[in-house]
Amino acid sequence: MTQLYDDELTVILDWLVPVRTMRFRRRISDPWFDNDCRVSKRCIRFFEREAHRVRRNDPDNLEAQSAETKRGTLSNSSKD
Repeated sequence: MTQLYDDELTVILDWLVPVRTMRFRRRISDPWFDNDCRVSKRCIRFFEREAHRVRRNDPDNLEAQSAETKRGTLSNSSKD
């Protein structure tokens, strides 16, 4: 029974979203962008995400609260 379900689901998905082969060409990195640069970039992006997360959850952050209020107001008005 599950095999029939999987087969039918596969047929439907293949019809809706056909499989396409994609080719990705690897670009040669710049000589100055070495492993130290990659590690630094990864750390910076991590800290940026953390800062954004903390700032968003901060109860004293009025900007985030007003954005949430606007978003809630808009979603509530669209339900009416």
